[in-house]
Amino acid sequence: MTLWHYDGLNWIRDQSLLSSNMMCVFGFAENDVWACDAPGLGVYHYNGTQWTNVYKYKDTGTSLGLNNIWGDAPSNIYVVGAIDFLNGDYKGVILHFNGSSWSYLSIPEYRVGFTSIKRGILESDKYYLSAVRFESTGDTNKIFELDGTVLKEIYSGQDRTSINEMAGRIYHCIDKKIYKYHDNLLTIWKDFSSTKHLGRIWGRSELDFFTVSTDGLTHYDGTDLVTLFPTKSFINNIAVFEKDIFVLCDNKIIIHGKLK
Repeated sequence: MTLWHYDGLNWIRDQSLLSSNMMCVFGFAENDVWACDAPGLGVYHYNGTQWTNVYKYKDTGTSLGLNNIWGDAPSNIYVVGAIDFLNGDYKGVILHFNGSSWSYLSIPEYRVGFTSIKRGILESDKYYLSAVRFESTGDTNKIFELDGTVLKEIYSGQDRTSINEMAGRIYHCIDKKIYKYHDNLLTIWKDFSSTKHLGRIWGRSELDFFTVSTDGLTHYDGTDLVTLFPTKSFINNIAVFEKDIFVLCDNKIIIHGKLK
């Protein structure tokens, strides 16, 4: 898999040969960028000049898959995924970086693969993780709350889920509804059941965010949910800036939009 960098004018292909299974890129600055793979060697870091494999998984009897990176400071970074025991069994894992070394969080064993982690920096010190348990009768999606090393399941079901951070706050998408979580309770904030909304949100505020629908990229302005860019391509991810938006489709197409 190839890494690309946008310098404000052009997309430039990174010639580094890291992994064929790169899953996530996350950065604090142009000289402090992190990446992970699933399965693969673990965690990579870019210092502005070159990439280095900073956490290398060495257990040949199992396979490590890391799906997502999130941090609120260079000395507080989390990476989540799962260890596959190559016998049909697996467990979710959380790696933490304290600024100098990586370590696994001591958490209860759950037969899940963690897919994302985020924290609302304006809300609390608790983190929220999405996960999936693979089952022959249909995958079960889960949401967990992480408080220190205490992991608590707050949702489990077959509806698609995602954890979204917007303007320092956390929003949980479960099917076509968007929830907030307070006082140990998931409460509906927006119900888009009558629309083509598919879950996941990215935005600047509660009155200005983008979503994914069955017919493409949509935008909510506080009143209406409107399709801005019709496409049948799968929208993998979105990056929203003050006046720009980048949309990754089918893992190979990037759509760039500018605020008029």
